[in-house]
Amino acid sequence: MTIYKLAQTLKQFTFLGTVLVAGSLYTLSANAQPAKQTLKMTVKYADLDLSTAAGVETLYTRIVFASQRVCPSDSMRDLQLVSHAQACRVEAIARAVRAINNPRLAAVHEQSTTHG
Repeated sequence: MTIYKLAQTLKQFTFLGTVLVAGSLYTLSANAQPAKQTLKMTVKYADLDLSTAAGVETLYTRIVFASQRVCPSDSMRDLQLVSHAQACRVEAIARAVRAINNPRLAAVHEQSTTHG
């Protein structure tokens, strides 16, 4: 088996080209007790070549977008909800990056978290 075919085979079997981005949101009930909700979204990446910078950047963008969908911040006036949504996004992105286990993606994530 050539290296190219091996890489293609590994790419096909890596989560079948998908990863779940899951986030935990806390919603406040009437008595201000947080209730935890877990939302999930599938991010497909079988169409991307993760051996290239463009492929990795595109996947990271998809993961960030998915985290914004599963961890929405509906009210910009409630700082507690905004804070929870931000923490949810950070956790969801990190979890997705770990699940994919790609060094290039991890490097993009590290750069994004240290440089904003």
